[in-house]
Amino acid sequence: MSRKRPRLMKVAGILLVVSLSYELIDAFNYLVVSPLFGHSHANFMGTIADTLTEAGHNVTVLMPILNPDMEHQTGLRKTMKVIKVSPDNRTAALFRREAELMELLWGTKTTPFNMVELASYMIQCFTYQCEKVFNDDEVMNVLSEQQFDVGIAEAIDICGFGVFELLNVKATIASWSGAYLELLAKAVGIPGAASYVPGMMSAKGDVMGIFERLKNVLEILIGSKFFEQMFERENSCFSSKIWRRFQRNFFPKCPTCFTNSNPYIDYPHPTIHKNVDIGGITVSPNRENIELPKSFDDILNEQKTNVIISFGTVIKASHMPENYRYVLD
Repeated sequence: MSRKRPRLMKVAGILLVVSLSYELIDAFNYLVVSPLFGHSHANFMGTIADTLTEAGHNVTVLMPILNPDMEHQTGLRKTMKVIKVSPDNRTAALFRREAELMELLWGTKTTPFNMVELASYMIQCFTYQCEKVFNDDEVMNVLSEQQFDVGIAEAIDICGFGVFELLNVKATIASWSGAYLELLAKAVGIPGAASYVPGMMSAKGDVMGIFERLKNVLEILIGSKFFEQMFERENSCFSSKIWRRFQRNFFPKCPTCFTNSNPYIDYPHPTIHKNVDIGGITVSPNRENIELPKSFDDILNEQKTNVIISFGTVIKASHMPENYRYVLD
């Protein structure tokens, strides 16, 4: 009996080591790139990073700061490994100018000219910050030492995918914090359907006449051109370190694409299996995480019923003209 006990202890010890080794092998090393320029984008990418962290994976988040006001608004709760790249001076200056332009848009009729001006600011902001990321040798050296297994970046720009290419990350995942992005859909192989699927920049629904459909096609082309120009400019930032241009054929190689879309409430549109809809992931089901601060709770308790209106994080409601607010009363 005494001889069997040491054997059993030895077998138990071996099983423990094997089980622990399995847990270690099962965890992957993720790099998530989350530029700080808009709250919804940061929350979406931050939630993806936190979900992976909670699952036991090793997650590092690279955060190029475009908007200086968002330095501490990361969207992260669980993930602790964060590497921030301070804003390029040109990016910070452009973002301040862009904020002024956004404020003016409340009282200005939207025209192709002021939208082109806004798009130009966005392209320059992302390009300058991407250039700073690739020229930050200290950050690149720290990242290269991590030997990441998987990279995840939002397809609003390709700087993150350029980082993955430079670090030789084999598996990459594209994401999009919006519902349906035509350029990304086309890139990953989803058939286009401009005749009945409203574009991202469209003001119409899915019921369109012939002229609305024509306008929808033009708006989709303009939106796609905006992203293509940004991709081209960013490609020039790291062309000296990555000896090939890859934006044309990079997204189709991504095995999975996460989209912040809910198929039950989104407009019907073609899709493929590699496109995974994870809409609602940023909404916490835990009551303790959704309790309002007392100041907001007191305001909402003044009325029996409340209607919450959000204009997103780009054009701030605090800049809304007074006559617009009276309409909502």
